[in-house]
Amino acid sequence: MQPDLHHGLDMSSRHRPLNRIRLAYRWVPRGTKRLLDAGCAAGDGTCHYLQKAKEVWGIDPDEGSILSARRRYRDIDFAQGQLEVLPFADGFFDVVTLTDVLEHVHDEEAALNEIYRVTKVGSTIIVTTPHAGMFAWLDPYNYGTVLRSYLPRTYQLLRRVGLARASAQCIQKHRHYSLDDLERLLDRSEFRCAYKITATFRSGCLVYPLYLNLFEALTRLFPQRVVEMSTTPVRWLAELDYWIPYGQAAYNIGICVKRS
Repeated sequence: MQPDLHHGLDMSSRHRPLNRIRLAYRWVPRGTKRLLDAGCAAGDGTCHYLQKAKEVWGIDPDEGSILSARRRYRDIDFAQGQLEVLPFADGFFDVVTLTDVLEHVHDEEAALNEIYRVTKVGSTIIVTTPHAGMFAWLDPYNYGTVLRSYLPRTYQLLRRVGLARASAQCIQKHRHYSLDDLERLLDRSEFRCAYKITATFRSGCLVYPLYLNLFEALTRLFPQRVVEMSTTPVRWLAELDYWIPYGQAAYNIGICVKRS
């Protein structure tokens, strides 16, 4: 049974927030033949694209996420792998979605080159990332990087008392992009002179990063399920805030690209 977009999304995955999926879903052309959800995590967002695409694939580097996705969503083809080396044939997909994924890859240009290779002329590529707005400095996933670089002793102390984690999010900076940044990346990749940005959405401002900070702080002290339940009202506010177009001040950005 296919999920209801507005009622079935699983908000337990912090990597694939509800609103990014809704935005990408809006931009996916109805009647799409083949869609790839690049950076699909455990597939909780990927499954909703079945309402618009005949065939859906997902790929993610995390083995545990892919095993979970395969168990839960048997009508989707999931593969484990890096975006920089996609295991698909040239020109295979009509749509590729990257919802809050590009900021995590090791080589942005290589990832975009691979997406160009596996899409056909006329394909749609949907990208959402954190935006380089006025509140980008409130990104909680970058605190560990800053502390490790400038205050290593403080970072080690916080780790010993359990207030800092040696996670992948602390190793590599959680990147934020402006529209110009995304255009420059596309121009440096194989997309150069072969794409058009057909839609841009910059949204959300202060509420979303405040929610992220509250969530991350509380998970250091309490079980995640308890934190999810206790922060639900703030999460709802963050979801509403996401759809307000703040322009340059926004914390989120999404672009819809047509490959020519």
